[in-house]
Amino acid sequence: MDVVTLEASYTRTAAFFISYKDDIQEQREPVGHFHDSFELVYFSRADIQIFLKDKQYQIHDGDLLLINEFDIHRILYKPNSHYTRYVINFKHNFIRDLLVLLQLETTFNSLVQSQTHTISLDLKQRYKIEQLFKALYDMQEDSVEKIDLTLEPSIKMNLLLLLIEYYQLVQMKAYRKREDFDKEVQEIIHFIDTRFMEDIQLEDLEQLLGISKYTICRIFKKSTRFTFSEYLQHRRIIEAQKKLISSDKPIIEIGLECGFQNLQHFYRVFKKISNCTPSQYRKQKHHNGL
Repeated sequence: MDVVTLEASYTRTAAFFISYKDDIQEQREPVGHFHDSFELVYFSRADIQIFLKDKQYQIHDGDLLLINEFDIHRILYKPNSHYTRYVINFKHNFIRDLLVLLQLETTFNSLVQSQTHTISLDLKQRYKIEQLFKALYDMQEDSVEKIDLTLEPSIKMNLLLLLIEYYQLVQMKAYRKREDFDKEVQEIIHFIDTRFMEDIQLEDLEQLLGISKYTICRIFKKSTRFTFSEYLQHRRIIEAQKKLISSDKPIIEIGLECGFQNLQHFYRVFKKISNCTPSQYRKQKHHNGL
């Protein structure tokens, strides 16, 4: 994403404050600012863009967003769109003692340093998160109307519960990314296993998976420790070894059946992987009674 250049205002915030807004945004200028607190936002209804530091996020219904202290962000509203959200601003020192007491300081730092800023919630998650925000909002309203020494500790505990929930959602999102990643690798392997005898190219996988061949190469190597070409060659040689043992077909015919375009290439790859030529392999296996 391109870096967005904007004038942003600095906002000094209280140690803790939660607000709720439910209105229809008419024509409104983009709002750019930063503040000396963390900001956790739950969007019940929204269709907006947010530029955060150097990235752009599309925000929709049921999204959860964490903005770190002093991170410049800018909101672009769509005209005449319904906008419902809770916003919590809190400073680290508001819950620092509680984090230390519960040995959660490292967890909080991990959350702050995470590259995940937005999470899209399902219906069950939305209900749970919205109830936590609403409880905090009601506590804040009660603290204005009456003197209750238990309210501030309750706010801190419920804020911490909300942050723990957010942290768990971040971890779940990272796990799902790994699952998706594995699924893509499985699709690549299935593609090779079923079409290794053809003249397959990375461009074929590009079309199948809808991702670039450079991404395909990167994720496949990261997961399997093979390059695409290495795995394809191994898959072809495995099949060639089977055919050399189980049939009396000419070696050149076996090579062509396994996807090699000429005998010279077949011999070179076979020897590299099997440490012998196809004819030597067949002879050794037949001699051993295989």
